[in-house]
Amino acid sequence: MSPGQQTVPIVAAEHFVLATRDTGYRSVAAAVAELIDNSLQANARHIDVMVSEFEQAHEPSTVVGVLDDGSGMSPATLECALQFGGTNRFDDRSGLGRFGMGLPNSSVRHSRRLDVYSWQRPSEVYHTYLDVDEVAAGRLRFIPRPRRVSLPPWVTPSVGRSGTLVLWTRCDRLGRHRVDTLVRRMEATLGRVYRYPIWSGTRIAINGARVQPFDPLFIHETAAVRGA
Repeated sequence: MSPGQQTVPIVAAEHFVLATRDTGYRSVAAAVAELIDNSLQANARHIDVMVSEFEQAHEPSTVVGVLDDGSGMSPATLECALQFGGTNRFDDRSGLGRFGMGLPNSSVRHSRRLDVYSWQRPSEVYHTYLDVDEVAAGRLRFIPRPRRVSLPPWVTPSVGRSGTLVLWTRCDRLGRHRVDTLVRRMEATLGRVYRYPIWSGTRIAINGARVQPFDPLFIHETAAVRGA
């Protein structure tokens, strides 16, 4: 090996993706909020959060999804979005995101698998993914190139002409919480955090039910409870 030859990467990807699972986003609501921030950045007016439970290997498993009608992403932007630190708005203070960590970091915190679908035209849906187990085993070293696919059939009636769907399909950090418990906790947090976009006309719903804004100061004219 010549003296100038470099052999040690700056980031050990196999360890990094496991280590980052234990940084921040202690609540699922905080992690979902990162996805909603991205939807708002894409000028979405309708954002649907979906939480469902199904049987997998004879064990109950939870899936969390966020669907929006924002501007969608091109294949190149979609590929970059799943990269830790991947963003074309790095350190841009004009929007909600600055460092390109929110989508992948919040997702792997609660799920071992992240699937993202995005489209800028109804007939051109692109998909890519990030799989914690594949990265940890050394089988996945690069973000897979986005491929043209069909949306999961259960979301098709709800989609806009453009938009993005983020799915956490192997959630292993949600404990034994029932779906209604997760939904109730998210409703309270998201109603407070996103009260201003909701008051401005953005529709945020969880499993079809609109999130109601909550003003912790009890001063907004439309607040359900006013006066402190």
